[in-house]
Amino acid sequence: MLVTLGRGLSPQRRAGFTHYAASDFSNLYRWFQASDESSVTATGNNVTSWADKSGNGGHATGVNNPQTGTRTSPTGTNQIDFNGTSHHFTLSATLLTAYTKVVSFEVDVLTAGNNTISNITGNDALWMDSQRSMSAYAGGSRIITGNTELSTGTTITVAETCDANGAHYLWVNGVFQGMGETPFLVSDIPYIGRYGGGNYLNGAINEIAVYNRVLNISEINNLGRSLAQDYGGTWLSAQDESVTDLRVVALGQRTLTARQTNGSTNTVHAYRWAQIIAQDASDLVVSVNNWYGNNSNVEEMNGNDIVITDMALENEAGTIVVPVYFGGSRSITLINGASNIQSDAILPSSFSLSQFSKSEKYFLKGKITVSSSAHYIPYSQKYYADNSSEDQAVTFDPASTTCSDTDTAGKYTQTGTAFTTKNSGYTPVILGTPLDSTAPVYIIVGDSIADYHNDTSGAGIGGRAFAMRAMHDAASLNNPIPALNVARYGSTSSLAINGGKWKAFIKYTNRAIEEYGTNDVGTGTPPALATLQSNISSIWSALTRNGVEKIIRTKLLMRTTSTDSWQTEANQTYATNWDSSGRVSEFNAWLDDKLTDETIDALTEGTSVRGTDSYKWVVTGASNYATSDGLHPNSTTHELLAVELRSAIAALEA
Repeated sequence: MLVTLGRGLSPQRRAGFTHYAASDFSNLYRWFQASDESSVTATGNNVTSWADKSGNGGHATGVNNPQTGTRTSPTGTNQIDFNGTSHHFTLSATLLTAYTKVVSFEVDVLTAGNNTISNITGNDALWMDSQRSMSAYAGGSRIITGNTELSTGTTITVAETCDANGAHYLWVNGVFQGMGETPFLVSDIPYIGRYGGGNYLNGAINEIAVYNRVLNISEINNLGRSLAQDYGGTWLSAQDESVTDLRVVALGQRTLTARQTNGSTNTVHAYRWAQIIAQDASDLVVSVNNWYGNNSNVEEMNGNDIVITDMALENEAGTIVVPVYFGGSRSITLINGASNIQSDAILPSSFSLSQFSKSEKYFLKGKITVSSSAHYIPYSQKYYADNSSEDQAVTFDPASTTCSDTDTAGKYTQTGTAFTTKNSGYTPVILGTPLDSTAPVYIIVGDSIADYHNDTSGAGIGGRAFAMRAMHDAASLNNPIPALNVARYGSTSSLAINGGKWKAFIKYTNRAIEEYGTNDVGTGTPPALATLQSNISSIWSALTRNGVEKIIRTKLLMRTTSTDSWQTEANQTYATNWDSSGRVSEFNAWLDDKLTDETIDALTEGTSVRGTDSYKWVVTGASNYATSDGLHPNSTTHELLAVELRSAIAALEA
């Protein structure tokens, strides 16, 4: 398996290495070091107490005889051994509102939750799950699911930070795993080797250091490298993921929203997508992922590794094809769950240009291989491949089909058995360094209405659904605005609240369009108005805490049934809670209040698609003019909503 090196990462260097101890950094709050045998009190091998070396007196009491002197790390230092069923430590601790936790440990057997340090009061835990990834739990939910597949019996070094705003960042062996947020901003760490409800560690701990502040990235790197050297692990030079000069710089970008098997023996997927540069940029970077947001309100690992065998960027004229590299290699293995793995910078000089300019067109193309036809490739409905004759999404069996080279201009061609054509495919995200860092860049958050559902024609390469259509002029792709759509059909606001991977992309934007609520209300018993308000407010808070300066909210639309295919208003019937006295009306009125008090910056009404009764769809006498299912706009009304939203954007930026 290849080691993933993100943008700016480099392998650990031993030459000239300066060793640091946990005590070399200020605000050390707790420090447990198994290699210092004088800090471990035991009767025989049974540990009764483990001294806190921070000087703060937070000593840990052994429960059910965790073991010492029975095992050592790869470098020969003493470890504390935990049996996975009862061994753990308890300790008293003061609540922290900002912290850094750094742990060096091993896992012997995969279980539902191999916990290192955790608590009850803050519902806070740091553990390796049964899927071999590190996870952070806070505020009552798993806020970060790691993207590095770990191995049993090896030294793992983990660093987690939480600032006073509740923003968490997680690194494993120096590789960034994701960010998450929680409104519960405390941690009291009363357990080592278990969580409040159990989930004991089956493995060993080398060292734990906790600080009552957020260490900067240089400090995290210095301590992480030192622990890796001390205990036989690996630490790559971590990036500061809380800040970045990168932004989304292209039109119609998408995260992944589903996964597909190719069937039969097709183990290779090839794609080619037209890309419109939407703001001037000094370089481009491709972000690739191996996870997706599903419609059960969770972010899923794909289920298996995928291999990007090669990728290239081609200019519109087809005269220059520039290879895309990852850490100097054309090929990269994305482990199950990998998130936001970035390519090396693509420079405009490769195209004999001084910059990448707004409205230029390029084609991003590449191939992905899986080891078995039963393995999944994550896809998205960025737009239908057949909406543009320039785009392509295919699969094939390499044993019977020979595919043209990625570095050859134009669409892929084949000899032998014909490609299997797909209408969706793998979609990387185009980032870059903008020349104007203040220019608007949008992130689109919502459900199927913002995703793509029922927008089946005319969307083109700018992307499907009203928000994506609003990122360019109505009749053309002129005046593009860079945007990333993270919406997912079938989801409620819980997906946006609980997801940690999509939030790591917020920092590449500075504006937001938020549309959730349709599936929250549904057609049965809706959540309390206060609950829905709290959920949406949490999404807004996540956006603003991560750099979004302005939020546009859309009012909930209509939900009706019809006996004449929505030809008339009279034959439409409101769904429960979707009339003038229902939860939708209450929620929309609350949105008016949030615009008035300037919590949000703009609010679109959807006037163009409402009938004379604003709780019914507009009609013209034609069948299914506005909708074909009573819930989703069709292509015509997506475009009407896009025009309204584009007007709101223009007013906001005036």
